[in-house]
Amino acid sequence: MSYNNLPALEEWQQRIEIFLDNKLPKSNDAPEKLANALRYTVLGGGKRLRPLIVYATGTAMGASLETLDPLAGAIEIIHAYSLIHDDLPAMDNSHLRRKKATCHLAFDEATAILAGDTLQSMAFEWVSLSPSQHLGKMVTVLAHSSGFAGMAGGQGLDITADETITIDELNILQEKKTGALLSAALQLGALAAGKVHTLDSLHTLGLAMGLAFQIQDDILDIEADEIILGKPQGLDEKNHKLTYPGLIGLDNAKEKLQQLTHQIQDHLQTLQLEQSFLTQITQLIINRKY
Repeated sequence: MSYNNLPALEEWQQRIEIFLDNKLPKSNDAPEKLANALRYTVLGGGKRLRPLIVYATGTAMGASLETLDPLAGAIEIIHAYSLIHDDLPAMDNSHLRRKKATCHLAFDEATAILAGDTLQSMAFEWVSLSPSQHLGKMVTVLAHSSGFAGMAGGQGLDITADETITIDELNILQEKKTGALLSAALQLGALAAGKVHTLDSLHTLGLAMGLAFQIQDDILDIEADEIILGKPQGLDEKNHKLTYPGLIGLDNAKEKLQQLTHQIQDHLQTLQLEQSFLTQITQLIINRKY
């Protein structure tokens, strides 16, 4: 994804790279194999969508970049841990992530599991660095969105769902699996700015963004090649994953994406964020230009 026409987003992307590089264990820190697995997985790849959402929301509401750094980093490594575990043989059994070998293939399964565990706990350590008076709420938001009620719960629904799933059930699954963490990114940015009253609206916006992101991802799994995707093309079909095109057809999936686009625009207007960089980020999510 290119941010060449969005200089602020490009600067934020570079900013989070520097933060991650500085905060992660160094390659010669013991245990070295685990340290290298963490750096291999987190650094040098990824669009940093969730940190960008933290920065865009927080700065639009008056927070400084310095107060947003640990929150942006925390949500990125929660996402990274989820990818490590999703790629494991017991889950999606994927061999490619961000255009390179997945963690368990580059190292081994045991190290990959430990890397995911480490990133999860490290994320809450980083959140604790925030000077915000709303630190407790930040921890709750991140834990809720990444645990049973959010990302992990969504993955649990995903691995037990079958072909009898309804569109409403698929929406719930993806709201948890993808939308919850995008919602958390929005809310963490707002909390850093002290805008507690916006949390409910931002949560709703995040769920809509998550559905749009997942539907577009499902469409790309059919229409894009492996080089563009950065992971195996057609992996969803190979693993008999439940997708929007598979459930309602490709054309209807694209129509659903358009409906969500309008909903997202309405939410941004209600929150008075339609002139912020958050609008441009949501357009990147919807259009997914690689």
